[in-house]
Amino acid sequence: MNDIITTKRLNLIPCDHQMVGRILLDFENLPSLLNLRIPENWPIFPEAFQYVYDLLKTNPEESVWWTYIFVDREEKVIVGSGGYKGPPKNESVEIGYEIAPEFRNQGYATEAARGFITHAFKHPSIKVVKASTLPMVNASNRVLEKCGMGFIETSLDEEVGEVWFYEVFKEKFLNKE
Repeated sequence: MNDIITTKRLNLIPCDHQMVGRILLDFENLPSLLNLRIPENWPIFPEAFQYVYDLLKTNPEESVWWTYIFVDREEKVIVGSGGYKGPPKNESVEIGYEIAPEFRNQGYATEAARGFITHAFKHPSIKVVKASTLPMVNASNRVLEKCGMGFIETSLDEEVGEVWFYEVFKEKFLNKE
């Protein structure tokens, strides 16, 4: 399960401890190291990379369940990042994503989210994929709905406060694909 997730336009590349370290500590050399263009204002949430960097230092085998960079294969550019919010728990995983401002409203978030959901459901023990958004109608809600996710509840998140939770079950998702 450590392979790159491939979608129509994207390679979703899992970041191991070394890659996250490069993003955090050697950002100015990242374009030449990866042979990719890095958009302005990416990453949107650099603190997420620090969290994953610290975590992967002691749990390197979990890299497939954390951060990925989204690379448009044809354009050779990073369009966003995201992934899972940790290894499976209780037969589920949660996904998250961010798209660099210049690439928004082009379907990249939906494509990446579908890629993560499809990838997760290849794991036999995962029955549900979840996601959360800010508690307001926005582009992220629409992305999740396009992926077959349904709203389940409003809840409190320790880091951001109130959020809307969405989920999709394996059977429902695979029957629509």
